[in-house]
Amino acid sequence: MPEGMQGRYVGLADEYARFWSPVIEPMGLRLLEMLPLGLAWRIVDIGCGTGNLISKIVAAAPNARYLGLDRAANILSAASKSGVPLVLADGCRLPLRNSSFDVAVMAFALFKFPSPLAGLTEAKRVLRPGGVLGITIWAGDTHVLPGDEIWEEVLVDVPRSPDESDRLEDLNEIEKLRGVLESAGITGSDIHSETFERTWTPESLFALKSELTHRARLVRLPVDEREKRLAQVRAYLAGMTPSSFIWRPSILFARAQVPSTV
Repeated sequence: MPEGMQGRYVGLADEYARFWSPVIEPMGLRLLEMLPLGLAWRIVDIGCGTGNLISKIVAAAPNARYLGLDRAANILSAASKSGVPLVLADGCRLPLRNSSFDVAVMAFALFKFPSPLAGLTEAKRVLRPGGVLGITIWAGDTHVLPGDEIWEEVLVDVPRSPDESDRLEDLNEIEKLRGVLESAGITGSDIHSETFERTWTPESLFALKSELTHRARLVRLPVDEREKRLAQVRAYLAGMTPSSFIWRPSILFARAQVPSTV
């Protein structure tokens, strides 16, 4: 998990793995289907997070050496049970040799880099000529979850930390993402959008937001005030119609190839 995520989820690796990793896993698995993992000898997973894709990558690439990187030490520790090589590293300054990997994976990572261009430039540097980079990014504003409006209302006076900022608006359209890839010298990318569906419940949304997404903001409130606001959220979610809990995010998938040398 890159850059800003390390501060946002300090001490919350278990919560991330429990509440959020299963949500984005189907989208990550779809990305893996688009990559030539079976032909790869060396694979780098940039922003591997808690490691929900590790076993799938390893299974799809039985002949490859896998390396996972993330900047958040506590998040990376949650992936250590996988038993694969992991490195604490900044995605914008990879401690890796030039042209040393066949495939690079960036699943829901790039938009959290302070400079997506720097991250892509580094990914290109460590990929061999002809190597393949796979990326997932939220399209538009479809990452907004059902009921998010009530959280913004009850926490309007509790500012977000700088760790929660991202560069998604610079990347969340096909042409935006293609432009950054081309600026990094990665041309001929195949980028398209796919829509997924998930039905939430009041309980699952409340747990995700209270125990993970907004936990850092909530703990800054006095206990009595916090409970009062959480009660407002519960009441709001309980009053939502069943159809309101159907979430259909669109995901941008990019499969880009590093130019081969002439």
